[in-house]
Amino acid sequence: MTLLSKYQQLNRIGLRNMEQIHYQPKQQPQPKDMITLAGVALTPQDRYIIQEAMTNWHLDNPIDPAYFGWIYQEMEHYFKHRCVYVQDGTIRDAVGKQLNVRVISETPWHDTCFEQVQDSVSFTPDFMVIYAANFKAKPQLDGTRSEAFSLTHLTKRLILIGGTPYHQEVTHAMTTVMTLL
Repeated sequence: MTLLSKYQQLNRIGLRNMEQIHYQPKQQPQPKDMITLAGVALTPQDRYIIQEAMTNWHLDNPIDPAYFGWIYQEMEHYFKHRCVYVQDGTIRDAVGKQLNVRVISETPWHDTCFEQVQDSVSFTPDFMVIYAANFKAKPQLDGTRSEAFSLTHLTKRLILIGGTPYHQEVTHAMTTVMTLL
C-alpha cells in the first residue's frame, strides 16, 4: 500500500491535515529522560472499557460511549498540523493468538510491544491505537478521573491513550484486548 493510501486511511478515521506522516519509521528506544519522567503506568481507575452490548457484563471501570466520542474528536483536533508516526505490526499472546495492530502516535518510541510488519502492502489492522502522550483529558468534561487515560472500544476496535509518556500503556491495552476477545 502506498503512503497516499495510508494517508487516506488516516483521513477516513478523522485524522486530517497532519504536518507530516512517518510511516514505519525505524524503531527507536524511548529516551532515558522520558522513562524517568514517565513514572509508573496508569492506575486501573484510568483505564476504561466502553460500555456497550458487547461488554454488557460486570466491568471494573466502564465509561459511556459518548465520552469516547468526545475525547476522540478532541484527539482528532490535537493531531492536526503535527508530525505523526504510524507503525503497523503484530502482537501475539502466550498461546499464539495474533492481532494486527496499527499505532498512530506523536512519538516514535511507542512500538516496543509488537513486531513491525515487513510487508505493509497487504497489511490490514485488526485494532488501532491512537496514542498522544502529551494530550490531556479534561476530567470535568471527558468523564475521566484524571488527565491520563486509556479508553478501549471493542466494537470500533479502537483504543485511545493520552496524558502519559509511559509507552508500555500500548502493550497493556493490547494485552487487555487479547484477553477480552
